[in-house]
Amino acid sequence: MYIELLKKSLLDLVHNPDPMVEAGRVWKKEEIGRALTMVGMPRLTNIEQCLVDIIENKVEGDLMETGVWRAGCCILMQGFLAQ
Repeated sequence: MYIELLKKSLLDLVHNPDPMVEAGRVWKKEEIGRALTMVGMPRLTNIEQCLVDIIENKVEGDLMETGVWRAGCCILMQGFLAQ
């Protein structure tokens, strides 16, 4: 439940629900508002699934996001690892 709330917070869907963003529409920069990422819910869920796979298979190494805008994916990875 924590990760779902974190993903919604990163997309600014907690206070501003948008079914199109929830379904996976990527934000346009001019309408991003307070969101911390433009990748959309499906991509955040994919990152979460990748992290689960990394933990389950004990993959060693570091995590990195390239092309960072407001660091939303980094925030998700840190929140996932901190739980």
